[in-house]
Amino acid sequence: MISFDISDEARKAIAADKHNWEPRGNTIHDCMEAYLTGADPVDPGDYREWVEPLLEHPLLNRYECLAAEFRLVDKRCRYAGSLDALLRGVGRDGKERTILMDLKTLKRAHSSTRSVAAQCGAYMSMLDQHFPSLLIDQCVGLFSKPGKVDIVVHEPQDCLDAWDQQWSKYQSWQPAF
Repeated sequence: MISFDISDEARKAIAADKHNWEPRGNTIHDCMEAYLTGADPVDPGDYREWVEPLLEHPLLNRYECLAAEFRLVDKRCRYAGSLDALLRGVGRDGKERTILMDLKTLKRAHSSTRSVAAQCGAYMSMLDQHFPSLLIDQCVGLFSKPGKVDIVVHEPQDCLDAWDQQWSKYQSWQPAF
């Protein structure tokens, strides 16, 4: 639903490269989940160059994992998803923070990052339905690349606004029944 409005050309390019991005994404997500939850490590195989810098990233080491690969559903609007990680800890400013984190894996070290605001906003909307007392202080996109990790930070309200805008576009696109 987040990317319902991408072009047919982009959709075809994504599908044509699925044999590359799907095993990379699954493996790296599995490695991060095992690391965050204290499960037995997952062998990164061909993706060691992505996984090692990710698991050394300060965000994953300074903060406690509240949830990883946590499944959510919006019963009213009938959509669902799995957030990659919900973290809590003390930031550099000395304040306790709850961080909603989305992991993306990119093919090359020089690949561009992008906004994860709408996706994080969808997760925040679902979290609010099930855990209304949980406050998110920051939303973060971690972009795992060969040899490095880039980070994109969003304010929670910006994420909710981005999700509301995307949801409105989706509703106006969807045919009436």
